[in-house]
Amino acid sequence: MSKKIVILNGSPRRNGNTSALVKAFTEGAESAGHTVTEFFLDSMNIHGCKGCFGGHSSKECPCVQRDDMNKIYPVVRECDVIVLASPLLGHPILREFFDTETERPMSLWMRQRG
Repeated sequence: MSKKIVILNGSPRRNGNTSALVKAFTEGAESAGHTVTEFFLDSMNIHGCKGCFGGHSSKECPCVQRDDMNKIYPVVRECDVIVLASPLLGHPILREFFDTETERPMSLWMRQRG
C-alpha cells in the first residue's frame, strides 16, 4: 500500500549531508511507490510555539499564529509518515527545529488521537 510521506528538513544547507540522506530516502521511497513531500524549514517563516493552548481546534490550520506552518498543516494532516531530518550540530536551528516542529503540530496530533 502506498504511503504519503512528509519530510521536514531542518538543515540550512540544501546540498549538505542531511539533504543527501533525504534525497536517498526520497528516491527509495518513491521507487517503492510512495509519495514524498519535503519542506525546507530554514527557508520558511515559522515561529515557535507560544504555549497559548489556542490551537486545539478543528480548523484547517489549527494554530493561532499565521506563518508558513499553514503550508505544512494540511500535508501533515493527510500523511502516513513524518520524517524529521536535521544535522547533528550545535546550531540553534536544531533546537528551534525540534521545538517548533514537535510543539506546533501537536494540535493536529492531539485531535487525531484524542
